[in-house]
Amino acid sequence: MTQSYSLKAGSITLGYKKSRNISQTRHFHEFYEILYIIDGVRDIFAGNRTVTLKKGDFLLIPPHLIHKSLENGKESEIYSLYLEKNEALRSTTEEGAVYFPSLSAPAVQTGIVLTRMDRELKEKSDFYQIMSESLAAEISVIIARHGDMKQDGKIEIRDNGKIESIIRFIENNYSENLNLKMLAEQFYISPSYLSRFFHRKTGFTLTEYINHIRALRAQKFLRETSEEIGQISRKCGFGSLSQFGRIFKSISGMTPRDYRKLTLVG
Repeated sequence: MTQSYSLKAGSITLGYKKSRNISQTRHFHEFYEILYIIDGVRDIFAGNRTVTLKKGDFLLIPPHLIHKSLENGKESEIYSLYLEKNEALRSTTEEGAVYFPSLSAPAVQTGIVLTRMDRELKEKSDFYQIMSESLAAEISVIIARHGDMKQDGKIEIRDNGKIESIIRFIENNYSENLNLKMLAEQFYISPSYLSRFFHRKTGFTLTEYINHIRALRAQKFLRETSEEIGQISRKCGFGSLSQFGRIFKSISGMTPRDYRKLTLVG
């Protein structure tokens, strides 16, 4: 039986869920997400790898990174903490998702702070919002100060050599005319095997992943440059402006023009 709740105070949201792991819709956020495993095992596809998280582990997922939970037939109990962008976390996640294994100092400390935050948000004592935001800031500092330890824990990446090579190739060549046949030839495997293999390991079809990478790169150009939308469309590998608009809206929830206006206002 699934048990879950969500608690909010100011700019932070803490979620709790205990359930059997099912495949989740791929998505990304404008904010940071911390996944802390209270008990059980959960498989997460994040960026270009599949991470197996066990009791006491936690994963920090930065804004705009594609991720999803994968079905593994097991149960897990987790905290999900959502935090607005801040400088401490930005400097730690420049290379993608950050993993800390159980028993490492940051994982132990983060677990303790999350438990305190859960209690504060439930009890709602005087000034609980200030305390909760203070605890969120404490977690950000813990992660930033122990950033050099993020390499110590070994992330379990299934079939890491092949799948990571394919994903990195897509990320480095998204502006090219990528398709199943071309990628299969590039990696010396049959198109049918590549299609099944990629979907099994990531939860995405190849086309879905390529479109997501292109849309995320387009978001970055829309936010950070004044280039014309047509130029961004071509730069990101879309075949036409209409295709760009359709795919971008399906992934981002708005047109490229509206996205640029929103980020300029923000």
